[in-house]
Amino acid sequence: MIQDLVRPREEVLKEGIEGRVDVYKVVIKEGIESDPARFLDITFMTEPLKEVFGELNKKFKHEKGAKGVYTFSGGYGSGKSHHLLALFHTLNSPEIGRNWLLSHGLSYAIPENPIPRFAILIQALSIDPDYLWQPIFEGLGRYNVQIKRVPTHEQIKEVMDKEHVPHTATQPKLL
Repeated sequence: MIQDLVRPREEVLKEGIEGRVDVYKVVIKEGIESDPARFLDITFMTEPLKEVFGELNKKFKHEKGAKGVYTFSGGYGSGKSHHLLALFHTLNSPEIGRNWLLSHGLSYAIPENPIPRFAILIQALSIDPDYLWQPIFEGLGRYNVQIKRVPTHEQIKEVMDKEHVPHTATQPKLL
């Protein structure tokens, strides 16, 4: 019988399971989604997550051919939101993320001192920007960059300047 093989976590027995991950709860600081340690603790390391963290590790080591774009696809309930939040929490809470990845036997090359807002969640249902760069720059705390249509290379460099964003030896690019 299944009860002979697995035992549900205490919180599942007491509180039950909601059955879905709501990414917006990170933004409003609500639920287990907003707690990096608890969220990663309940996250099963799937093959897609292993692949993404493996590629991300290569990217931060500047290995040739490392991917810079990661796509989670699948139907409702396939884990896209869960994967996205695992990635978000690992990047934004590097010590917690490092311990979690190491506990699963994965390498960890994410910089020790990442950008203060290394990964940005954009709650698309509550905003209506004219351009995608607007919420990205705002997420980095840069509200006063005057851009006509699309940001220039110089404007992107300005947003990522040393006074605002500490550079590391392995300066990451916007994900």
